[in-house]
Amino acid sequence: MAKQTQQQIPRQEIMKQLFDGLMIQIEPDLTHENRKATAKKLAAMSEEERQEVFNGYQKAYVAFRESWPEYLKIVMKNMNGIQQSIEDGIEQSEEKEMQSLEDQISSSPEAS
Repeated sequence: MAKQTQQQIPRQEIMKQLFDGLMIQIEPDLTHENRKATAKKLAAMSEEERQEVFNGYQKAYVAFRESWPEYLKIVMKNMNGIQQSIEDGIEQSEEKEMQSLEDQISSSPEAS
């Protein structure tokens, strides 16, 4: 089986995905995907409304910072589980492939 080359995901992209994964649970307006829509929404507000929303966003960032360490632990645990599942699947696939080759060799006319 040919070995596939691994593509490295840029660190900035990983951090963006991690940020958004947690922030969407706290305040979806502050995710990367929603920034333009959030900016438009804020631009259409009065100064008083905007200040009230900003106060909510500040609370969201506080909640984000407090949740970040535990969130990373959960992500790492999930990634370790995924990695183990992939490794198990590869091992099982290789075992099946080897068994198939052994069966073909033992059933070939030259093997008799």
